[in-house]
Amino acid sequence: MDIFTKGEDMKISTKDLSITTPSVTINAIKINNKQMTLAVFRQLDIKELSEYILNPINTFIIWGRVNYKTNHIKDYININWIIFEKDGFLYRDSLERIYSVNIRGTYHTTIDYMINSTAYQIRNCEEYLKENKKFLNIILEGDQLAKNELMYRNMYRGKNIEEVKEDFIDTISKCEFELEIFGKVEKFIKNYQDLKQLFIAV
Repeated sequence: MDIFTKGEDMKISTKDLSITTPSVTINAIKINNKQMTLAVFRQLDIKELSEYILNPINTFIIWGRVNYKTNHIKDYININWIIFEKDGFLYRDSLERIYSVNIRGTYHTTIDYMINSTAYQIRNCEEYLKENKKFLNIILEGDQLAKNELMYRNMYRGKNIEEVKEDFIDTISKCEFELEIFGKVEKFIKNYQDLKQLFIAV
């Protein structure tokens, strides 16, 4: 018989109930068998994690993430921290700083904002790359009229066609490099929440 009776107040039979205690795993960093404290955490050197993001096969080992905001000037508006190992020593870096350094943005502590902003930068860079490839193609394969129209632009006046071609090649190379960086940073930010969450003692 159902524990719910239609047309009446809800009635729940206790014989059909049970209480379970969910299993929760707490990942704590310990030093000499004692949980790391905030004081120790704040003393960890800040080291750029960008080297790992751009080249994951190097000697960085990601331990996990720590969500912590402090008013200490050294840690100003950093909330999303990554703790990692390099050459046998422990360091920290923040997602906010990684975003700011590589995406040339201001500090933001909202992960969704950082993801959306990075995606916006990628779209802009892709459009800029597409435009410069089109112009380079005019220099290499376009008819003389198209080349003349391009060369009469203010930014190219006083330059010969070979100089303009080299400018486009250089711009395309830099833009492709930036796109690679933006893509790797975007992936790291998106995967941040998947890192093991670490807890430190207050």
